[in-house]
Amino acid sequence: MRQGTDNRRKKKARVYFSVIVGVGGLFLLALFFWAESRLFGLGAGADAGGSPENEAGTDWNADTLSAEELERLLRAEKEEALARLTPQPSGEAAPSGTAQPTLSPTQTEPTLPVRPTESAEPTQAPEPTAAAKPTATPTKAPVSDGSYVKKLADTMILGDSLVEAVSYYHLLDDRHVIAKIGARPDHLRENLSQIAAVYPVNVVLHYGNNCVDPSGSPERVKSFISQYRKVIMELQEQQPSLHIYVSGIFPVQESAYQHSPELKYIGDYNQALRAMCEELSVTYIDNDEIVNAHPNQVEPDGVHMTRGFYQYYWLQFIADIVS
Repeated sequence: MRQGTDNRRKKKARVYFSVIVGVGGLFLLALFFWAESRLFGLGAGADAGGSPENEAGTDWNADTLSAEELERLLRAEKEEALARLTPQPSGEAAPSGTAQPTLSPTQTEPTLPVRPTESAEPTQAPEPTAAAKPTATPTKAPVSDGSYVKKLADTMILGDSLVEAVSYYHLLDDRHVIAKIGARPDHLRENLSQIAAVYPVNVVLHYGNNCVDPSGSPERVKSFISQYRKVIMELQEQQPSLHIYVSGIFPVQESAYQHSPELKYIGDYNQALRAMCEELSVTYIDNDEIVNAHPNQVEPDGVHMTRGFYQYYWLQFIADIVS
């Protein structure tokens, strides 16, 4: 009888123990989930120090709930937390209000292919610029033929591009040649002081190519002669003993008339120059014969002459005249 009573007591004790263990286990589980929810920051009110909210948005308190309700609510919170941490499949948007999945330290974001930079457009090589034409009177030009320096040591040549070629080809230095492309008789007036400084024995003047008028009007010819005469008279007054030579305008090829039709009146201007020289008692130099005798020494423009013409013919021609 007593043995049966002891058995019942032992059985009841085991039941009480099981209940206590079960309740204790539930409490520990609840405590674990509560701590876990606090660590993950779940619940809108947890981070602010309040109570977390349930799915319906109402506050609940673990002290007022039974162990079963508490376990159910904590399990729901845990599943929601796991759902937030689980990456969403590609093409599906993450639930609103959930945190975006983070990459693990070993994962790297896929990088887009780098677009190749467009190469700069190739720079075009600068177009070659035309070489600057030498000035009419180059300073200290090297003389290629010393014989003319001796022959024309006491002679200065002044004029336009037709005699500028003498210094351009370095046949005489700038002490002997004062010339300018496009020059007219007023160029002589501008250089009267330089003539006086050198004080040569002879002066050869060559102007007129740039003064021929397209109309061929006799009045234009007279105007040219009038200007030329005045400057020569000024030179005579400045240096009375000076021997002055007026070089006639070079004849041109007929091909030159196509681009400069006024040049067909050169003959009229040369006749007027000859008459002026007789009036002023200066020497007129007729270039027609020597130019026409060397047609192969004419430049393609039909007007200007080659280096060979000056070096082998014209300078010698002038040297013979002034000597």
